[in-house]
Amino acid sequence: MANVLITGCSSGFGELAALTFAGKGWLSEPEAVRPVQRFSMTASVAVPLIVATGVAATLKLAGGLDDVTATTWGRLLLAKAMVVIAMVAVGGQGHGDVLARAQ
Repeated sequence: MANVLITGCSSGFGELAALTFAGKGWLSEPEAVRPVQRFSMTASVAVPLIVATGVAATLKLAGGLDDVTATTWGRLLLAKAMVVIAMVAVGGQGHGDVLARAQ
């Protein structure tokens, strides 16, 4: 499970760094379409893997969903999960925008 998490996290970091350091102006260039599409697709695969391994690890560590909601640690983890859900929603919108621009 840890290997899947590490692979999912690391797969997008290099591409994200390249896109970040390239600057916002570069993203409007025609040659930016392919790398941005590739990053978007990588993120579409990596994020669900990261979330799934996080949920599995939480349930394994806590011993079940009831134990997650009964502890401060678990409630903080649920708050973090809500932030992640919001981030995934924003990322999904960005992914849709990337696909629309590519066509």
